[in-house]
Amino acid sequence: MSEFLQELNFITDISVLESMRANLAGQAHSAELTWEARNLIYKKIQAIVNRLIRLEHI
Repeated sequence: MSEFLQELNFITDISVLESMRANLAGQAHSAELTWEARNLIYKKIQAIVNRLIRLEHI
């Protein structure tokens, strides 16, 4: 997760971040996911949303 967060901090294109968020949200609905895998996806989505909020305030 820390590697994901580091990479996320270098992305400044809002459309890329929105695309990443949408892709992860689509993956979260998979019936094959374990609770741990789904939780990790939700944490990544939250990190993306936080990044978007920070970029909007710049």
